[in-house]
Amino acid sequence: MRQALLFENIRAHWKKELPFVIYRKPNSKVIDVILQNNSELCYTESFKESGFVFAPFDTSKGAVLLHADQRFTCDQIDVPSTVSGSFENQNDKELIDTVKKYHISLVNKSLKLLESEELQKVVLSRKESINITAIDPLEKFASLSVQYPTAMVYCWYHPKIGMWIGATPETLLHISKDSLYTMALAGTQSYVDTVDVVWGEKEIQEQQLVTDAIVDGLTALVKDLVVSEVYSYKAGDLLHLRTDVRARMFEVSLKQLLDVLHPTPAVCGLPKEKAKKFILDNEGYDREFYTGFLGELHLPNNTLEKSKETNLFVNLRCMQLTSNELLLYVGGGVTKASVPDKEWEETVKKTNTMKSVI
Repeated sequence: MRQALLFENIRAHWKKELPFVIYRKPNSKVIDVILQNNSELCYTESFKESGFVFAPFDTSKGAVLLHADQRFTCDQIDVPSTVSGSFENQNDKELIDTVKKYHISLVNKSLKLLESEELQKVVLSRKESINITAIDPLEKFASLSVQYPTAMVYCWYHPKIGMWIGATPETLLHISKDSLYTMALAGTQSYVDTVDVVWGEKEIQEQQLVTDAIVDGLTALVKDLVVSEVYSYKAGDLLHLRTDVRARMFEVSLKQLLDVLHPTPAVCGLPKEKAKKFILDNEGYDREFYTGFLGELHLPNNTLEKSKETNLFVNLRCMQLTSNELLLYVGGGVTKASVPDKEWEETVKKTNTMKSVI
């Protein structure tokens, strides 16, 4: 199916206020579309069902499952010449200063727990509201797909929840038959012409904490665990440190794996439960689906084959779209080596990267 017809079908579905997701997996040229034929809000607890899952950071609130009542693909991504978007930065200096002051105070509060060794790491985030005009989510999806070829790019909608768009660089879990793949992704700096860069001790330490936590959690559940060397990875205009983890799985459920992996230390912290409690008690807002996860759940790897795969991604570099507003979500990992002002600057850098694609 050609993209123009694909978008036409989605718009007709959307007009009826019915759930859909359109997505393009990393390093793929194929667009996938899933349409649910009713507006029922469905959840999964066992993760045994088939469909597209959209889970929040706090999974006690329930992981939403879109049923694949209709599924289409398109192997050509065209960016319409009419792609446009504009925003009014209504955040005046006084408001920005207030947000900055709060974020820095939150970092300082977490540093006290880090210094007392109650925490090894905690990931602190914030959201930013932007007034928007003339943005088409489907055209923006097509544009992001071209701009971020190595990301999982998606546009997800449910009438009882809303519209989310994102281009996330981080795989949470890929399962095909008995093969498992995940990654540790942490540390951030701007990309300037090369991935051959020098990383600071804070970023190196942060990446190692994430890798160790993933490996320790999986060791009791899988076999033949293989961990790559850490390397620099380009995601849009940013660089991260990345480690690839592969294994074979036997007699272990997807729910068991998700309990170990989500939320990852890269979006929550260590120890996981203490870091999560600090976040929920102190961030001052609901992350909702930011730093949750999304993706295919036990779906055929294409519409012709019977073999099923699970492809789940951490919901980073995402935004929530309302009729007149974009909500941007950004965060960064805090360790003992963190400098509060630099943690704030990292969130600004990430919001600027997201604004540049609007």
